[in-house]
Amino acid sequence: DLAEYRKFLFAPGALFVGSRTVPRWSEHWRPFEGPLAPRSRHAAETICKALFAWLVQVGYLRHNPWVQVRGGRRAQPLQELRSLSDHQWGLVRQWLEALPAGPATRRLQFMFRLAFVTGMREAELAAARVGWLHQDIDAGGELVWNLHVVGKGQKEREVPLPSSLVDELGQYLASKTGQSGLGALWEEAPETPLLSALDDARRPMDGKRVYELMKKAFVDCADSLEGTDADAAARIE
Repeated sequence: DLAEYRKFLFAPGALFVGSRTVPRWSEHWRPFEGPLAPRSRHAAETICKALFAWLVQVGYLRHNPWVQVRGGRRAQPLQELRSLSDHQWGLVRQWLEALPAGPATRRLQFMFRLAFVTGMREAELAAARVGWLHQDIDAGGELVWNLHVVGKGQKEREVPLPSSLVDELGQYLASKTGQSGLGALWEEAPETPLLSALDDARRPMDGKRVYELMKKAFVDCADSLEGTDADAAARIE
């Protein structure tokens, strides 16, 4: 898509090209007069690169796709698509919710929820502690929670947490530690891991274990869909 956008800036179609003399309120107004000059194309790309870099920084995206479209040369091939549609994620959630109740199931469900909302890598999920949470005041004066993530290469970023996930996190940790109230746990036991061993709420999981559990869950979910939605099963697997 970015390679096509670069081509578009170099040669926008007739639908987007018009005369400078046409006023903006006219139905004949168009945003371009013709192909952008090299300096203008560079400025447009710089703005888009900065936007994507910010989306990565705040945790909305995992990677900046502009790194695959460098210097005006031929775009490098992107890696195999590894994402799911809303429909496919819905099938994964339905499968998770239908698992037999128990500590392992609840941890797996929360693991997926935490990963889906925050976009953290498996190593980050395993390393996350209650002490990474901190409160802030948003523009409307409301109290909100953020997660200060220390990621790969010790790079740090802030991930805003929706209130629904904060509530779920508090309930999940309370069931594990026996201590009610996320705030109290945050003050008294900040080293408590968000994901821990089933038999010890203070013992964090290993990143490889997080990966293994999530991978197995995807495979098992895909197997369950083979007879009803083969396309979704193939993508999930």
